[in-house]
Amino acid sequence: GPEHPTDAQTLATCCVGASIWGEGGDPGLGPDADCPEWLWRLRSTDQPPLTMSDVEPQSREWWRELKKLSEQRGGMLMTLRPGWCRPGPHRDDDREWPRIGCGFTH
Repeated sequence: GPEHPTDAQTLATCCVGASIWGEGGDPGLGPDADCPEWLWRLRSTDQPPLTMSDVEPQSREWWRELKKLSEQRGGMLMTLRPGWCRPGPHRDDDREWPRIGCGFTH
């Protein structure tokens, strides 16, 4: 791919990689006062991840976190009992687990 500048002056004054046409230079960065207020409220990657107590109940972020926790719990439960949803070889002999449980296979 194209090489991007690595010098500090260019990185501090230009939005490197924002020129979608490939012609000309990258646009310059404006003053902080010209940026919208929501931009400063975005979470950065160096912050710890959100927890359920960090977000407002019933908000979009709350529901996302609840879905993520539910999926993690479901994945953990699937690993606790081998063969619950997927028939597999029995530990002692060649019999298979009975086809009971959630009714689908992986």
